[in-house]
Amino acid sequence: MTKEFSQKDSYLALKAHENMIAFVGFSCDLDNRQAREGVVKVSSAPHQPYGRTHLTLTFIVDTTGDESLRAELERAFEALSDADFEPYLGRSLEKVVTVSLDSLAEIQGWYIEEVNIHLRSPIERESVLIQERILPALDCALGFRFEAVQWWPQGRQRTPMNPKSIGPQSSPRSLFQRWFGLK
Repeated sequence: MTKEFSQKDSYLALKAHENMIAFVGFSCDLDNRQAREGVVKVSSAPHQPYGRTHLTLTFIVDTTGDESLRAELERAFEALSDADFEPYLGRSLEKVVTVSLDSLAEIQGWYIEEVNIHLRSPIERESVLIQERILPALDCALGFRFEAVQWWPQGRQRTPMNPKSIGPQSSPRSLFQRWFGLK
C-alpha cells in the first residue's frame, strides 16, 4: 500500500535539508512596543535551471504571550512585495514569495515566516548581495534593525544540536550562536 502524499511533510523535509549559509539577528519594535529579538536563517538553493538562483530567509521571532505581536508580524510580511526589493535588486529580481511556516507546523510561542527571493541570474558574491542589498531592502520594508551577518564556515560539517542544551530562556540568536560554535 502506498503512503498518502503530504505536502506539509514534503515541505518540512525540504526545509530540514536546506543549504544554510548564514544567520543574522534582528530586533523589531512594531507599533512602538518593546523591541523583540529575532533571527533570520539564510539558505542558498543549489543551482537552478537556466542559471536562476534563489535565497530563502527564514524569520523566527519569539512571540510567547503576545498574540498581538504575531498578528502585527503577519500583516508586515503579508505586505512585503517585489516592489520593496526592486530598488535594491533591479532587473536581477524575478519574484519574492512569502510563506508562513506557522500554517505548516503549529509551533507555540514562535512566529516563523519564510521569504524566498528568486533571482534571474546566478549569485556571484552572496555576502555582498545579502549585506548590501537584501538586508537594507528588508530594513526599509519591515523596519527591522539587523545585526552583523554570521556566516557558516565553508567546509564545516553540520552537526545536530542537542535538544537538552536548549534552555527555556534561550533567544533565537543565542541558539544559532551555539549551533555555529560562536558562543
